[in-house]
Amino acid sequence: MNPGLAFFIMLNNYFHDIATALLLASGIAVWMLRKQDGVTDNLHIGTFIRDSYRSMAKLATVALIWVSLGAIPRILAFTRLEWPSAFEKNQLSGLAAKHILAFIIIVCGTCLWISISRSMKVTARSSETPESDNP
Repeated sequence: MNPGLAFFIMLNNYFHDIATALLLASGIAVWMLRKQDGVTDNLHIGTFIRDSYRSMAKLATVALIWVSLGAIPRILAFTRLEWPSAFEKNQLSGLAAKHILAFIIIVCGTCLWISISRSMKVTARSSETPESDNP
């Protein structure tokens, strides 16, 4: 394999792993913030949580896009880059465990973000007050 292409694939794989972790970590962070929303009636904290949610949702969206698109070159180069290296070092079970764990993290992160998004939409609807009710 061309050294330049191998370097590109290696960087892609590294950023793919980071995006995978970021997807779950950002969801856990927003979930933890979201739990604080019910603890206090402070409007500033609610505003902070909604603003944090919007920012982290953008970050999670970028991470999910990177995971999806970055998987293409990773899969195409898998048998030429990752597999031979793991085979030579007798680490195939470790490579398999890494990919299984990455899959679990992606699924859990995506499900967590779906749950958070739904609950934020419900909260936004319940906090809206119709203007016709105001005298």
